[in-house]
Amino acid sequence: MESIIYKRLFEVRILNDYYLMKAFAEDSSSSFFSETDQTAILDKILKLNQYDVSNYFVIKPLKETEALLMRYGIKQINNQLGFFCGIEVNKNITQTLGGETMITYEPKITAPDDLHLQFSINSINPALYKRAILPAETNINSLFYFTNFNSTNNKIYPVIAEGPSGVVDSQDLKFLPFQFSIGTSIGKTISIRLNGVTDETIYENERIASSETVLVNLSKVNSDNGESPSLEDGLYDLKIEEDGTVIQVGKYFFSENYFRQSNFGIIDIYFKAEDSSYDLLENQKDLKTKVNIDTNGNKAIFKHPVYELRLKGDFSEL
Repeated sequence: MESIIYKRLFEVRILNDYYLMKAFAEDSSSSFFSETDQTAILDKILKLNQYDVSNYFVIKPLKETEALLMRYGIKQINNQLGFFCGIEVNKNITQTLGGETMITYEPKITAPDDLHLQFSINSINPALYKRAILPAETNINSLFYFTNFNSTNNKIYPVIAEGPSGVVDSQDLKFLPFQFSIGTSIGKTISIRLNGVTDETIYENERIASSETVLVNLSKVNSDNGESPSLEDGLYDLKIEEDGTVIQVGKYFFSENYFRQSNFGIIDIYFKAEDSSYDLLENQKDLKTKVNIDTNGNKAIFKHPVYELRLKGDFSEL
């Protein structure tokens, strides 16, 4: 009987600086992210059961992702730091010309390059978490969007947040429904432009605010034509200006349906990213988890990608 083998495909860790340092050193004002021995600190905290993400967040696959997990033999497992996904694999053993042994793992079911898996993050107190993380109110009531797909100057492996040094901030508020509102002042000129992945302009509008809230409907290619085709869920380039000053800009993930499945944000993990260091597979074929055994029998073990969400802020009210 053929054995069934699962190996870790990737892992997401949610690291809350406030709670980690409180568990490690209650009187410390330093940051976990500046500590040189983070692995040792985490090991100690986890062994003493002093940190568990499930106390603050509920993480689960979106409904459409649940079907993808089943189709490609992937299982999601929650742990104290967040969650990981394992995938059913075939084990391959090869010998190099130099006599080394390589053990690699290939997904049993081949996934397309554009496959991505999405997980909702629901907070036990979303208003408090957002207030603790962000220094000020934002113009639009967006949620957080975290992905390994696109690269920025601040997004260096393993972080998947766009804030400075990979710490979550307002730059990560990139998740919107197609219908949303913009906070402004009466008399202000609001300009909105939405571009697609090939840089074509899908929506462009300018109006003078008659109230402190401007309603926007981007659900159709032409919002003035009821028969116009609906826009598909996905990443779009959004730019919003107020009296000529840019107040929101960047790649935003739009989804009316997914927006209702989360109160904090979503994590969107792609098999193939713009930056290959974020890819889930090596050479678009094998897991990054592998073992090399040299001619003396010494093993070198390579682990799965571990992505980090770094949270900073005063969470003392929780």
